[in-house]
Amino acid sequence: MAACGTDDHAPSPSDARACLERDGFEVLGGPRAKDDENAPDTELIVGGKEASAFVAYYEDEARAQRYHSEIEKNATRFDGTVERHDALTIVWVRGEDTQEAARIDGCIL
Repeated sequence: MAACGTDDHAPSPSDARACLERDGFEVLGGPRAKDDENAPDTELIVGGKEASAFVAYYEDEARAQRYHSEIEKNATRFDGTVERHDALTIVWVRGEDTQEAARIDGCIL
């Protein structure tokens, strides 16, 4: 498993994307549109055979916290689960307990 971050910080969205793509995942998304103030600063949509997730990067932890309850509410619509790691939010669409999910975590955390 490739870990891209450090003990203090998750990898940048570009480093995480490179790691995910190297590991064979399909990755879509990028920086938010300037007129979409509610979107994360960067969002990656990660797809694999067993697991898929939305990964939301915020510039600061307070902004991630502000949107957390709304994200959790939206995730219940499709039985998703939500994890917050400081300024990073992961919405697991499926497969959060699989080996693929562990590989995704290794790239983004």
